[in-house]
Amino acid sequence: MMLSKELSLKSNQLLPLIKPISKDLLFSKNDTLDPRLGDIFKTVSDWIALKSNSFTLIGYQDDRGIKNNGGRLGAAVAPQGIRNYFYRLTYPYAPQDSESYFQDLGNFSQESLPDLLSTQENLKELIQYLHDKKSFVASLGGGHDYGYPDAWGFITSELLKHPHQKPLILNFDAHLDVRDDSSNINSGTPFYKILKEFHGKIDFYEIGIQTHCNSVYHAHFVENHKGKIISLNDIRKHSLNYHLSEIFKHHQDQSVFVSLDIDVMSAAEAPGCSQSWPSGLSFQELNSGFDILSQFRFWKHLGIYEVSPPLDVNGNTQRAAALFLNRYLHYYLEHAGIKGHN
Repeated sequence: MMLSKELSLKSNQLLPLIKPISKDLLFSKNDTLDPRLGDIFKTVSDWIALKSNSFTLIGYQDDRGIKNNGGRLGAAVAPQGIRNYFYRLTYPYAPQDSESYFQDLGNFSQESLPDLLSTQENLKELIQYLHDKKSFVASLGGGHDYGYPDAWGFITSELLKHPHQKPLILNFDAHLDVRDDSSNINSGTPFYKILKEFHGKIDFYEIGIQTHCNSVYHAHFVENHKGKIISLNDIRKHSLNYHLSEIFKHHQDQSVFVSLDIDVMSAAEAPGCSQSWPSGLSFQELNSGFDILSQFRFWKHLGIYEVSPPLDVNGNTQRAAALFLNRYLHYYLEHAGIKGHN
């Protein structure tokens, strides 16, 4: 008999709306001595047939939330732009049977989606299903409003499996993104409902926050809901790795969700963003920070949001996002026990 969660999946109104990526994105040199990521990933349409413990990629071609927040449009084409660079990267091992564990589910596109509230309510069920399958999930926005269903699905799955252990949410961002969404869901609202719905049940950090573009009232909201803020000024006094090492000391055995809003980076290095500033983290700082993130035992989800290819210069922002995604893939390879020849 079909499990209840599979029945729920079958009835989810978003599931028929996901579109597979073009196989042209799965780049290959057609050279067995030069395998690329496009050689090992498979497009998957049957969610019920998804393998457990797989690396699962999904895209959100939707920047309606950015428009609602007054940001610059373009993030709707980011999932394809990031994949274009990601699938050209080299695979570190000789491909083998394990390649079937690399799955690309395709994209949700704003042209076919219902309103943002219905989209969020249905999507969070689907993300929970992926985490129930023990997938290592990588999601590509799209606006940061998608951080809410992504984080909700992760948190809910983890609390059902481990009710006495708090999931850890790390949001790398220039903005706190805790605007009240009761009248307008937008890219500045994802963690408002997360902090309200899971108050006292999660550990939550905002990292890289730039004080010149955040309301003191929003900062109070985060702190009043037991969140912690590590501002860009705090990072400049020490270093990003110092603060991440401190987080690791206290939370190393918890399940981790990482939200990366690309506007945490300096506009000089990541110009292709819906909202960016000359201040911000450098690529090297953030890439080095991934060394600390990779030490966590249970890093379950990486979401990358707000990359905007039409605003990019020489593809630099998309390339950076692809490299961060690749860092998470390497984390998966290590923790899934996939070995091969370097």
